[in-house]
Amino acid sequence: MAAVPTALDSDPGASSQAHTSDWTTGLFTPAAGGVLVIGACGFHDGTSPTRVTSDETIGVSGGSLTWTKRVGEIYNGGDWGGVFVVYTAPVGGSPSEMSITIDLDDPDSGSSEWYMGWNVFEITGHDSDTPAQTPLGEAEAKGGGDSESHTHDLGAAPTSGELVVGIFFAENDTSGTFAVPTGFTANSNLSGVNAHSAVFHRDDTTDDEIICTDLGQGVFWVFSADLVYAAAAAAAVYPPFPSSRNRRVRI
Repeated sequence: MAAVPTALDSDPGASSQAHTSDWTTGLFTPAAGGVLVIGACGFHDGTSPTRVTSDETIGVSGGSLTWTKRVGEIYNGGDWGGVFVVYTAPVGGSPSEMSITIDLDDPDSGSSEWYMGWNVFEITGHDSDTPAQTPLGEAEAKGGGDSESHTHDLGAAPTSGELVVGIFFAENDTSGTFAVPTGFTANSNLSGVNAHSAVFHRDDTTDDEIICTDLGQGVFWVFSADLVYAAAAAAAVYPPFPSSRNRRVRI
């Protein structure tokens, strides 16, 4: 059995609101026994590179699930700053319709307007609710060009057959989506006026990098993260026990 990601809800972060308000995803019903994943990126259009501080992070809640933060990154530079997180939660046997609440914790009072983007997806067919290797996050400054690239380091080479997921967010001045890394499939690839986001996956690689050759247009920074999950073992198949009608019995 292969581990498979399925997109559930997403928003590139096209509109802003005061940081004192929470954001809420759309409604969805996750699969029983799966792993629910959210990658969220909050960013602002302040004028000071110190507006995002080390104590700022993003919390998530919803579905009465137990959420674990796998990645947390901060970027400061130029007129924009951002916070990026990835959370996972195991889903029980009888899930119901739900949404996720996204809360920007301890925001700097000097920046009142924030944008928030997210990608929500689930993983099924996996071996364990815990990733097969430690997820890594990266934040990298870019020059504002229309053909910026980014290489995300997984830290260790995956085993062929393991599901490799890359989660990307980029701040941009115009628009454009990410170029899909070679060999990967896009679960989502959204373009927004101020940012865009994507989730890519494949399960047949042993490379320890995810290379995006084009981040879109007018890109000044990019966040990235990875999740690697082993596939569930295939169920054993046994030949049927022969029926007594088909057996010869010696007397």
